[in-house]
Amino acid sequence: MSLRPAGLLLVLLAGPALLTACADTPDPVVTPEPVAIDAPQPAMPEAKMEVAAIPPPPAPARFAGHVASYKTLAEAESAWPRLAERVPQLKTADRRYVEIDLGGQRGKVVRLLVGGFADRAAALDYCRGLRSSAIYCAPHELPGS
Repeated sequence: MSLRPAGLLLVLLAGPALLTACADTPDPVVTPEPVAIDAPQPAMPEAKMEVAAIPPPPAPARFAGHVASYKTLAEAESAWPRLAERVPQLKTADRRYVEIDLGGQRGKVVRLLVGGFADRAAALDYCRGLRSSAIYCAPHELPGS
């Protein structure tokens, strides 16, 4: 088939219109009308929130029980197992080693402190319990308190 110049001109002029007319066009989007519902909605049960009582944090330890003094830290650490064996209550107690300078000829000593208490009265009560086991104990203020 051969196109004459006039026919070719017609195809060229009509081509874009034909392509546009034949193109797939998307279907229009149909949005349904809102429908009012007259029926009452059941009430949702009110959510119950249970709040657990959170105890206040413990007061910072300011005192401990002084149970023994040693010349060096090594002596204090090696004495601990024997002391804890003699008084089972001490096995679970927190312990601290604090170096104290007593001054003069007495010099420096390492004190073994046990427990941690918010005030002197609580440390004294703890010490009374240890004294009933025939062990020395005296309230001692912790360094930095």
